[in-house]
Amino acid sequence: MSPTESVNSPVTSRLKPKWRVLRSGALYTVGLMIAFGNFNDTKDLTISLYEWGTTHFTHQAELNRLEQLDVGNFLAYTETVFGIPQVVKASRLDTELQYRYYKTDKYLLTLQVKEQRVLGYLVQALSLENQFNTAGPFSPPVPFTERTLDSAPLATLPFADEGFALDNHNLVYFLERHPLAADGLYLNLYLGITEYDTPHPGLSQTLGELDEALVFGDEIQTLESLNAVRERYAPNFYGLSELDNPYMAESLLTRHEFNAYF
Repeated sequence: MSPTESVNSPVTSRLKPKWRVLRSGALYTVGLMIAFGNFNDTKDLTISLYEWGTTHFTHQAELNRLEQLDVGNFLAYTETVFGIPQVVKASRLDTELQYRYYKTDKYLLTLQVKEQRVLGYLVQALSLENQFNTAGPFSPPVPFTERTLDSAPLATLPFADEGFALDNHNLVYFLERHPLAADGLYLNLYLGITEYDTPHPGLSQTLGELDEALVFGDEIQTLESLNAVRERYAPNFYGLSELDNPYMAESLLTRHEFNAYF
């Protein structure tokens, strides 16, 4: 048999179409895999660009995330939304209580956690860097109210002496408690102002005068000093918690802690 006859034998002729089919199928599969990989890359890029845009030109992504947070959440669920905290600090008032801190470009979130359950949280608005200023200040809505952070002085809310706390040494801050009724699930709403990143003109001195009035002054002096704080300053943080004032005050980082951790 000649070489030509061997090449053109019936067996070889039958194999050629099958080889073409297999080759075409393999090429199609490879092409499909490449296209699918490109699709995933494109999808990831699209999502990244969307998140970048919403973060730099709006606050919607951050607000959507905060809306998913509630007192009573299971910690594992909360971590699916916010991830793992940068810092965890144990309470000195209750050894089973933890404070868990999440810092973003726009806010500092503090969770009060005990036995894997969120007992309370605090949202501190932060001063925005230039690349985030397009959307304006970060002023999230305060739960169970019609107000937003940093929109109106504390004095626009009625004050019943349900307790307040202040400091102008370790951290310049003032906070006050507003117990909620049934429509607020009987939780404690906290509103206040701190100086984590940007000093507020006159706040340290005003709080120093209130602190002095509490120690040495009479009731009238104390009320005047308290009103001076509430009339001049709008809250830049809110908290919602089952816990009382000492725990909320303890959950605030000192200036040294804030600078060391973040």
